[in-house]
Amino acid sequence: MTATSQAPDYGPEEPASEVPKVPTEPSGEGAASKASGQEQPPTATTEAPAPAASQAPDRGPEEPASEVPTEPMEPTVPTEPSGEGAASEATGEEQAPTATPEAPAPEATTPAPRSEDVPSVPLQLTIEDVSDCSVTVSWEPPERLGSQGLQGYLLELRKEGASEWVPVNAGPMMVTQQTVRKLAPGDKFFLRVAAVSPAGAGPPATLDQPIHIREIIEAPKIRVPRHLRQTYIRQVGEMVNLQIPFQGNPKPQVSWTHNGQALDSKRVSVRTGDQDSILFIRSAQRSDSGCYELTVRLENLEARAAINILVIEKPNPPSSIRVVDVWGCNVALEWTPPQDTGNTELLGYTVQKADKKTEQWFTVLERYHPTTCTISDLIVGNSYSFRVFSENLCGLSDSPAITKELAHIRKIGRSGPGQEVSQAQQG
Repeated sequence: MTATSQAPDYGPEEPASEVPKVPTEPSGEGAASKASGQEQPPTATTEAPAPAASQAPDRGPEEPASEVPTEPMEPTVPTEPSGEGAASEATGEEQAPTATPEAPAPEATTPAPRSEDVPSVPLQLTIEDVSDCSVTVSWEPPERLGSQGLQGYLLELRKEGASEWVPVNAGPMMVTQQTVRKLAPGDKFFLRVAAVSPAGAGPPATLDQPIHIREIIEAPKIRVPRHLRQTYIRQVGEMVNLQIPFQGNPKPQVSWTHNGQALDSKRVSVRTGDQDSILFIRSAQRSDSGCYELTVRLENLEARAAINILVIEKPNPPSSIRVVDVWGCNVALEWTPPQDTGNTELLGYTVQKADKKTEQWFTVLERYHPTTCTISDLIVGNSYSFRVFSENLCGLSDSPAITKELAHIRKIGRSGPGQEVSQAQQG
C-alpha cells in the first residue's frame, strides 16, 4: 500500500529573517564573560532560506521546518588563554611581541700609558716612628722617574679588613717622608706609596705588615724639686704643702707612706693629678716628722722618691747654771743641756752678763757649743749675774737659765806704786 504524501499544515511560518546572527567578535559583557571563563550561548550563524508560500517543501523523513528550535545551539567552549595572552584578550588589545634586548655597545677604553712614561716603584718604604696617635713613614725615589717627569708621591691608607685605599692627602706631594695624624689606639692599617707623573701613577710600594697603633707606655719617673732633695724643715704650726711632679703614660697609680705606714687621713691629705701629686698638712706637728715615700707604679714598672720632713720648735733653756770659780777679773761658769732641744740639734748657747748697777744684759758668747766657759775682763768692784740661752734653727729658747748667786770682783790692795791688785770674790 502506497502512502500518499500530503503536505502537513504547519500554520504560519516564522520569517527566516528573524533568526539572529552570531557576532564574529564579542564585545561588552560578552567579552567580559569570555575573559572570566563563563559560557555564553551563541546565536546560530546561518540564515534559513524562506520557502515559497505556494509550494510545500519536500521534506520526506526530515523534520518539519516548524520544528527548528528558536533557542540557539550551544557552541564549543573555547580554550581559556593564560598569562599575558589572557590579559590582552580581556582588554581586547593585541599583544605586541617581546623584543629581545640587545647587547650594550662596548665603552671606549683609555689606552694604558706606556711603561716608560710612568715612574717605577718607590724604594725602601720604611716606618720611622709610631706614636699613640700618628705614624711617620719615609721612602726613597724610584729608579725610573718616567719620561714626562715626576709630579710627586701619593700616600694611601687601607684599614685592615677593608678593600678601599684612601689617599692621605688630596693630591701628590713632592716629599719622601710623611706623617699620618689623628689616629687612635687600636687602629690597624696598611700604607702604600706610589710615584705620580703626568702620565699617571706608577706601581705602589706597600708595607708587608699592618701598622698597629697602640697606647705608648711611658715608664714612670718622679721629679723631686731641688729644695726637697734635702730635709724639708717646718716649724710647729706651719703649713706643709709638697707638690711632686711625675711622668708616666698611661696615668700611673700613685701612693704615699709615712715611715713605711699608711698616711693618717685625719692629718694628711693627698691630691693626685695627671702629672703631679700634692701632700698637704694644714698645721704641722712634731709627730708629722719623718720619711714620706712617694711611689708611682705603672704595671710592673715603678719609681720611688723619699722626702724627709722635720717639724721643729724652739728648745728649752739649759737645765741649770752655776758659778764654778771667781779669780781676779774672771768667772768660771757651768750648765747642763736642755731636756728638749726642739726636735732638732742645737746650734749652741748664748751667754750674757749683767752688772748689778745697770742691770743691762750684754752678750758675751754666741752659738757656743761647750757647757762650760770662763768670762774675763770683768770690772773690779762690780757684781755680776750670768744667764745662758739654748739655740736651734727656730732661734733662742724663750727663757734663759740664770745664775742664782752674784760674782763679786773686789780690790785687795797695792803691790807697788801705780799698780793695783784686785781679788775676785764670790759673794
